[in-house]
Parts: sequence; structure tokens; C-alpha cells
Amino acid sequence: MAGIDGAEPDAVDMVVKHFNGEVIAVRHEPKVEAIEPEPAVVIPTTEASDTNLDFALDYAAKNKWHVFPVHPAPNKRPLCEHGFKDATTDPDRIKAMFKDNPDAQIGVACGASGIVMVDLDEKERISGRASLDQIGIDAATACNLIMQSQTPGAQQLFFSDKDQEFRRQCGVLPGVDILGDGGYTIVPSPSSPGRAWIVGDPFDEDDLEAAPDWVADQLDSKGGRPQQPTNGRTETLDVVGRKLHLDELQEIKGALDCIPNEDRGVWIKIGMALKSTGAGDQAYSIWVEWSQSSDKFDDQDQRYQWDRLHTLKMDGSEITLGTLF
Repeated sequence: MAGIDGAEPDAVDMVVKHFNGEVIAVRHEPKVEAIEPEPAVVIPTTEASDTNLDFALDYAAKNKWHVFPVHPAPNKRPLCEHGFKDATTDPDRIKAMFKDNPDAQIGVACGASGIVMVDLDEKERISGRASLDQIGIDAATACNLIMQSQTPGAQQLFFSDKDQEFRRQCGVLPGVDILGDGGYTIVPSPSSPGRAWIVGDPFDEDDLEAAPDWVADQLDSKGGRPQQPTNGRTETLDVVGRKLHLDELQEIKGALDCIPNEDRGVWIKIGMALKSTGAGDQAYSIWVEWSQSSDKFDDQDQRYQWDRLHTLKMDGSEITLGTLF
């Protein structure tokens, strides 16, 4: 779309409309030139005859990654009762899960596995690799283990958390998500066409590199890491708008553990209750973590619905944590 003088604009106007045609939001986003992806280099890690179960056992034994079965591609939903919370390194449990689901993809729970994963998306107007380039980071050389994702051009950078706590945060930069505690990814196996290790090999002896400062900096800007306690006060978590105390967070998660997440009406109400806390991205991450064990989980729908939820209006009709718990 050309600008007023016929030149290409430096920004893209994003107009969001209600279903009845009424314009409810207009925002301007910088126009990002997508970086052409490099050709994927598939690095074989096991014998071609190995099954998904063989891959899962290897990931668990050689990397200490906590694995679980996921629906065959292109689906990304867990195939176990409690989602990524059922991830394990125990070979007997892995065999039992994959015996019932021999064609399943292999999910890896990031937090339990000590992984911090930077997810770089590539879309028509958004490029995660370009976003990293703008802060001086070359995605191709950022770490010693990089995976080609299922979406053409999309990549995932794997780091070690080195016993630090990193939480799942979406949109830390355009096209960039960071997955830590509360997130999971799907790794290459016979059931995951399009996924391949393009830098490094997870079955080599080399350890993952520690998450660098720029990862922590992006998370800190979005409230994705807990603050250290100061002056003897209760530990708190950075959030947008307010701070959730650790004991408050534990109370919320304890209550959510008792609430089924399959009913859409209940799901929306939980989202509304969490948004009423004013805790921004941290509240959203709690909603995502609770939702992920459902077969209906869809991360794109989750973000869309969160953005549509109204902010709290104290008129007697509001849904709050107190309303539900």
C-alpha cells in the first residue's frame, strides 16, 4: 500500500473491526523486511529405522529432556491427560505413553528440561530473525543448537537455563516468543516432517550454551523473570500494571488445578478473572499454562481471545478471581 506521496510507507496501518463493521482499534506497526531463510540442513541423529519411541527415549536418556506424546503433525496438542505436566525422563513411563500413541510427535517440556527456547516466527509482515537483527543478534550464530520449525523459515534457538527461572512469554519482540517454564516445544522425529536440526546435534556431547544476557533482558522487559526478594519482603513477580506476590500466584495456580479446562465458557471466564488482576503478560502466561493440557488448546486463539477481553469495570457485573475461587 503506497503512502500519500506514492512511496512505500514506513509503517503498516492495522485496522481491527468488530463483526458488525465498527472500527474498534487502529494501530501502527513498523514495516519489517523479512530475512530470507537459509536452506535447512538435516543432520541425521539416529538410524532411519528408529521409531518415534526410540527418538523419545534417546532425547530423555542422552539430554535429560522431559518428553511426552503430541498429536501427529500439523496438530500440536498433547496426547496425555495433563499436557506437558506429564513429561518425564522415566523410560517405562515413556514406553507406556508412546505404546498407545506410536505415531505421536515428541513434545519437550522446556522448564523441566532446563531449556530456554527462543521461537522465531516468519510471516508476511513479521520476521523474528529480522527482529533479532535489529537488536544486533545474528540468529544463525546465536547458539550451538538451532532447529528448523514446521513453518517455512521459522526457527527455534535452544539455550540452557543454568538453574535460573525463565517463564514463557509471547511477543517479546515482533515474531519472537521465549519459552521457558510453562512452555513446550516439539522436536524432530519421524512424525514431525519439516522439523530438523540445522545447527548442532542434541545427541552430541556438547552442552547447551547458557541463555545470554539479551534473552534475560527481553524477558525482564515483559515480566518473564521473578525479582529477587528485597528488604525481607515477600518475593514478587514483575507484571504489567501491578505485581503478583508469590503466595498470591501459588494460590491462583492451586485453584486452577481444580478447575477443568475443556468447557469454553469456563475457559473464557478464567481468562476474564485473570485479566481482572491487572497483571498483564504474567496473568496471560498463567492462563496459557492452565489451558495447555486441553486437547482444544490453540495458542493463536488464546492470544486473540485475551486481547478481546475487556478490562475490569466495577459495575457489579465483573468477573474476578474472587468470583471464581
